[in-house]
Amino acid sequence: INFKTMSNFLPSSASIKQVLLKIYTCKEPFELYVVDRKFKRRLGTYFVEKQKINIYAKGMDGHIIMEVAIHEYAHHIHHTEQYTWDVRRKDRSHGEKFWRIYSALMAKAIYKDIFKDDLICDIITQ
Repeated sequence: INFKTMSNFLPSSASIKQVLLKIYTCKEPFELYVVDRKFKRRLGTYFVEKQKINIYAKGMDGHIIMEVAIHEYAHHIHHTEQYTWDVRRKDRSHGEKFWRIYSALMAKAIYKDIFKDDLICDIITQ
């Protein structure tokens, strides 16, 4: 699936999940839903207790959908693989540990040519 060229087309939840698992195979299962809805301030949500990702994809192109999916997937990995429940609740959801996980996922996605970011692509692929 070429997410870079998609527009006005909602990819399936299964296809996005498949791509995320190509970037990194997480240790805990998760659900992923592409929702044909748009919010003013939210592109995606990760529900910790349900281990569920929602991507609010109405009006987004495939490139942005994939970026949001990677972001929410980083939350899943952050909450399920890095910490015990007590520590998770005290850690900031967008703290340093989260951004390190997100950066690693994004770098791997760029390296595997799953995601394209012209600003940093040459740094990662050389």
